[in-house]
Amino acid sequence: MADYDVFRAEIHLEHLFVAFLQFVKWLECTHCVICEIIMRSNQSSRLRELRKAKNLSIVRLAELSRVSQRTIQRLENPKEHDTTPHPSTVERLAKALRVEPKVLVGESPAEDSGPVPAPTPDRVQIGALIAPKARLAYDLVKKRYGVSATEIINVAPLFFTLLAEDSLKKRRERAREAEDSIGRMDRAMGLGTDCDLLSVATMLAEGAVELEKESIDRADLFGEHILSCNDHIRIPDEPFDPAISNPFAEYLRQFAADLDTPGIVATTADLNYGSPYGKFTGYEICSDEVDRLAGGSADARRALETGHARLPEIPEELALEETGQRRAEWLSEKLPEAYRNLQESDPMATMARFESTQPPGEWEARVKSAVADLAQLGFGPEEAGGSQS
Repeated sequence: MADYDVFRAEIHLEHLFVAFLQFVKWLECTHCVICEIIMRSNQSSRLRELRKAKNLSIVRLAELSRVSQRTIQRLENPKEHDTTPHPSTVERLAKALRVEPKVLVGESPAEDSGPVPAPTPDRVQIGALIAPKARLAYDLVKKRYGVSATEIINVAPLFFTLLAEDSLKKRRERAREAEDSIGRMDRAMGLGTDCDLLSVATMLAEGAVELEKESIDRADLFGEHILSCNDHIRIPDEPFDPAISNPFAEYLRQFAADLDTPGIVATTADLNYGSPYGKFTGYEICSDEVDRLAGGSADARRALETGHARLPEIPEELALEETGQRRAEWLSEKLPEAYRNLQESDPMATMARFESTQPPGEWEARVKSAVADLAQLGFGPEEAGGSQS
């Protein structure tokens, strides 16, 4: 009997030991889960705290770290997004915040390293008003090539100078060809008289070439010198209509035509829809991608072009190819009611196109100015274009 009791006690102890081991294993697993939850919570709160301590917006931190705004938002809101950052993401964020990665993930205490230093003389912040359609173009360039607006702005002087000098070079080559042609005409005519019609034509051509050479020497990209000096070569009509064209605009149009990639880059026949900055040709960037994003909806496309919706704002779940219809509906809802379901001939469609090419506030100012001008002529609000409801 005693032996039986000892045997039962040993079995009981063995069961207790197995149960104890299982309990320890459960504790270890629970500890890992709890640690991970605490780490994520610490990491999210630490990221937000550090960002605010450095006086950085999410947009600015994204630019400094080269981590997308959407990723930063997910990391700062772990309750909404189950996100574990990649080590390289942590490193980039830590570098931008000027802290060690262990500080960012909550493994080390945060040290006050002060705000991110103000821009140094070799890196300054500039402010400029751009049209909604130009901002869309920046977003599309970033989507296609992975180059941010900040990077483009930094090299914009290089891009512009290369294009400007190439346009002047091509005009110079054409001027030389014209001079050669005039020389051949002179030799062909021999000793013709001043009353000879061909001689008159040659003199006019020589004057035009000389004016073009002066314009080139002045780096007169837009032909303003040509227009101001046109009288002395006795050409009855303007060499070009500055409202729709100029030498540099024509150069850009020809450049785009030679590339022959209309779905990626194309120019228009106007100068930015009459914008006050209308020395440059109008253009379309990645129009095929805009069509894809808009799902064939004119309202969705108009929402993007007028800036009422932006590419970075499109929810991640609507970025997939199979969500095209839902994405188009989401974009269309961003468009003001007055701009929805318009035909291209509708005056409001023209207004939407105008708004898309104007800096913020520019188009409203022009409309108010036009209404004021009509009022001075004796037209009230109704005569000037309907009630102001």
